[in-house]
Amino acid sequence: MQLAQVAGSDEISVYIDGTLQRLNYSIRKESRKLIFDTAPSSGSEIKVLYCLAFSKETPKYSAIYFIS
Repeated sequence: MQLAQVAGSDEISVYIDGTLQRLNYSIRKESRKLIFDTAPSSGSEIKVLYCLAFSKETPKYSAIYFIS
């Protein structure tokens, strides 16, 4: 899956059908690719949150959604 922007694993959060994924993917930062160890089920909603900036109060995120 192609990411919208270059991001490392500490800069994004990945959700499949609302469940945070912690170990089911890797990122190839140079090519902006998100690779799942096990493909999500057909019709799954995939949400990628990009951290835009951190502050002491709260991080700010931008979301990208995909339906597989």
